[in-house]
Amino acid sequence: MVGRPYFAWDVNVTEAELRDKLRCSDADARAQWQGWIMAEARYPDVWQFLSLDAGSWDSDQPCWNSWSEQTWMLPAFSRAMASAAARAADMVV
Repeated sequence: MVGRPYFAWDVNVTEAELRDKLRCSDADARAQWQGWIMAEARYPDVWQFLSLDAGSWDSDQPCWNSWSEQTWMLPAFSRAMASAAARAADMVV
């Protein structure tokens, strides 16, 4: 994808601008863009912008919670989320 992503039908944003927005320090703004990508992009294309790296998402953000409930989600993603949550729970003192 170069220029404007195909799924940006309702937002005037280039791919480069979108990647910058996903690196924003504001967790709420970042979550809004993450949720928008998950809602609009085809599943394989989501992973061109998002990853499961702990630094790239906040599991308590609503976009991840609602997206993870969708039926088209891969079981591997569900297992990764469960594993990350278990590790986080073990770290709480």
